[in-house]
Amino acid sequence: MSKKIAIVGFAPSTRDLAPYNDPEWEIWVLNQYQSILPQGGATNITRWFELHQRDTVLTNHRDAEYFKKLKESKIPVMMCKKEEDIPMSEAYPLEEIIEACETDYFTNTISYMAAYAYYIGATEVAIYGVDMAQDEEYAKERPSVEYFVAFLRAKGIPVYIPAESDICKAPYLYGFQEETASKICKTIDPKKEDLVKRIANDDFQVDEMMEHIDYQLKNYLFDYKPKIEHERNNETIISELAAKLQAAQTEEERQEIIAQLQEIQKNSHPLKDLLFPMDTLFMKLWEHNQSMKAAKKERLYLAGANDISGHLRKILCPFD
Repeated sequence: MSKKIAIVGFAPSTRDLAPYNDPEWEIWVLNQYQSILPQGGATNITRWFELHQRDTVLTNHRDAEYFKKLKESKIPVMMCKKEEDIPMSEAYPLEEIIEACETDYFTNTISYMAAYAYYIGATEVAIYGVDMAQDEEYAKERPSVEYFVAFLRAKGIPVYIPAESDICKAPYLYGFQEETASKICKTIDPKKEDLVKRIANDDFQVDEMMEHIDYQLKNYLFDYKPKIEHERNNETIISELAAKLQAAQTEEERQEIIAQLQEIQKNSHPLKDLLFPMDTLFMKLWEHNQSMKAAKKERLYLAGANDISGHLRKILCPFD
């Protein structure tokens, strides 16, 4: 009887390619899988793996609702041991699987899932959403996953890995393609230099805009704002004097108030003439923000280019 298992991780490169809602496939998920489900969910998720110690689950910055979701699960939850307050939890049969696979080479949950698929008699396995391209994962976890891919295939179980995934992929064929790898290294440098120039130009433009914004803000805070506050204060005084003028009992009193009003009006400016050009300031702020975002993106590209070229030179072309 056919038993197709699709293991789905979190890498965005391939996780959406999984056969969600395909009745021929069981979907196995792990950890906070709810965050990556397709819109509308999936009907063929049959097993959930949470292979961390209970204290780790409670304290490693998972969201507050996570443990509640474990308790409310409608599908089996594979855990390090049976948890009485999680009705659907099952103990992962570690000793039996170590014996069946003849190894304890487990450095991550994906490896445990692949081994369990073999243990229960899977006839076909697919792995989606698993790249392990980051340095830490690559060094500590990815080799174990690739081991179990080879293990399953050696046992006659087809394992599908999308072309977009990084696992079980080589950047070049050792020996046969060293010249190609060397050329790749040499093409990266000009691109890096171009990125450096673009970042420097971005930085210059951002500095210019920041100076302009700084000038505009100082102009507002130390010139426009005091004048505006002064005129608003004058408006209050004028209103008070106008009330006094109406209530004045003698001509002498009225003339004195009129003289005060004239003095105030002589040294005042209409508020409409003091409107600060906020549109200009906001436009500059927007331009500044756009340039900052572009510079940040280019810095990320540069960091990636540095990582790639360093990796290629160190690993692929040690004799260049």
